[in-house]
Order: sequence, then structure tokens, then C-alpha cells
Amino acid sequence: MRFGTGRSAPSYVMAFPGPRPQAAGDGLGSPSRVGRAGALISRLLTALGNRSMSVHLQREIDKLKKQLLLLCAIVDEQVQRAVQALLEGDEQLAQEVRRRDAQVDQREIEIEESA
Repeated sequence: MRFGTGRSAPSYVMAFPGPRPQAAGDGLGSPSRVGRAGALISRLLTALGNRSMSVHLQREIDKLKKQLLLLCAIVDEQVQRAVQALLEGDEQLAQEVRRRDAQVDQREIEIEESA
């Protein structure tokens, strides 16, 4: 490309020759431009979906943590009561610990199923 002064156009002008012609009828620009925009939109939607999923998963994890902490507290109490029943020879307390153990087992199953 030559300018009126007889000099060649600088290389950056040759590298960026101007806007591409629009694709026929759609007014959106060249197919590659539409493809890039579609890819960008797809990435944004994926990121938003991942964020939404991430928030949902975090809530579920927090819920499981609370359930597990409650179960751990119950088990800790059960162990203390079992030791007390053993040291004091308290048969009634030992029976109570056994009955409550079934509740602990049931909670454990519920937590496993919800995970």
C-alpha cells in the first residue's frame, strides 16, 4: 500500500487493515467474531453456573459439618457416661448408654445417606 507521498504504509497499518465486512444479513459481524462472542458467553455462563454450584456445595458441606459436630458431641458424652457407668458399677446408666447408642447409629446412617 502506498500513500500519496510515495512512501509505503507503516507495518502496523498493514497488520490491521480495518474492520472486517459483516456477514450477510445478520448484522453481527464476521462468523469468527460471532464465534468468539459465543465462546465468551459460554464461558461466562459456565462460570456463573460453577459459582452457583459452588455456593450450593458449600451450603451442603456446612450442613454436614454441623451434623457431624453434633454427632461427635453426642458420642463424646456417650463415652464419658460409659466410663462413669463402668467406674461406678452403675448398671442403670450402662443400660441408658446402650439405648442411646442406637440413636447414635441411626444419626450416623442419616448423615451418610445425606452425603
